[in-house]
Amino acid sequence: MTLGKAGRIPRHVIESPAAIASGYASARPPARPNGPANLVLTIEPRRSQANGSCRALPIPVSSLEKGADVTDVPTMPRSQTRMIVLALLLDIVLVVGFAALGRASHDSDIFGGLWRTAWPFLISLGIGWLVTMAWRAPLAPVRTGLGVWAATVIGGMLLRAASGQGTALPFIIVATTTMLLLLVGWRLIAALIVRLRARRD
Repeated sequence: MTLGKAGRIPRHVIESPAAIASGYASARPPARPNGPANLVLTIEPRRSQANGSCRALPIPVSSLEKGADVTDVPTMPRSQTRMIVLALLLDIVLVVGFAALGRASHDSDIFGGLWRTAWPFLISLGIGWLVTMAWRAPLAPVRTGLGVWAATVIGGMLLRAASGQGTALPFIIVATTTMLLLLVGWRLIAALIVRLRARRD
């Protein structure tokens, strides 16, 4: 890597596809510059759509000169990873809870046949997460919530029909409405809480 005037990293370097993919912010020297080798490239992930937070990830330019790649720098904070896991777990719990309530309303053995009732919706939920890439914005009610909800309901009904389970119209209406309230509703509440906290800050 070569340095430009005033010890700055050339524009074509920091605007390379690898740097852009990592969401770079700027190249800045330390408080007491001792030479070009002490420059620090500050990598900042793109602003999260879920919680709107960013965290700077400084790496020495000298390490880049030795062959390091900015794409090797982790760009996802631990808090964001925890949020993705919690969102997925909450979706799973809500889908299983829906299946349990459905069995209870029909005076069926709740736990004995719970898996048989829940698995079509759980598989469809996973497909919905993959199709919508929900991990990019796990709390987004529209971008993620509506897509996951639609995939869960439509896929769940198709798998129920393929496995010989009931798909009566009243059940489809109840499942569609309930899943909408569950999978989109909790994201609306979460998004509202995040906005209120952002205003306080």
